[in-house]
Amino acid sequence: MNSAFPELQTPRLKLRELTDNDADVLFAMHSNVDNMKYDGIDHMTRREQALQLIAEYAKLRQQPGSGICWGICTPESTTLLGTCGFHKWNHAWNSCLIRYDLKTASRGQGYMHEALRCALGWAFSNMELNRVGAQIHPGNRAAVMVAEKIGFVREGLLRKAGYWDQEYHDLCKYGLLKNEFYG
Repeated sequence: MNSAFPELQTPRLKLRELTDNDADVLFAMHSNVDNMKYDGIDHMTRREQALQLIAEYAKLRQQPGSGICWGICTPESTTLLGTCGFHKWNHAWNSCLIRYDLKTASRGQGYMHEALRCALGWAFSNMELNRVGAQIHPGNRAAVMVAEKIGFVREGLLRKAGYWDQEYHDLCKYGLLKNEFYG
């Protein structure tokens, strides 16, 4: 994979590298308990945690073959709408997991569907993937709908596979194969 950060563009969106300037929006997204109830991580309580997350994403990108995370914005603005990316990249199996989130005000406009189609097209071409998996809380209907609309197939339920906010959570297991993706 190329070492320069791959910026991607769709008709309505730009997928770019996250910077420290995104900390306030990330903190607002990740400190909202209601937004985070299905996200798989504890909600943030300090802005510094958003800066740490940005640094972790940058480090992920610097470790060859670990994964990538994009900030999603419009071409006219650098204001963050959400994030999407790939992690837990298994080179031997040509597979990884996808992760995505969108701030509340940006939901319901088709942004995530558009961003994920673009990111998946890039990943299948540049990461030599055969499979992308997703683990989604069964209560997160919006994330399930986006995944299914793109073509992810529900493969089962991982019982009590997640642990955040001091409790265990079931996760629906989804998969999308390269030959099933029509980018």
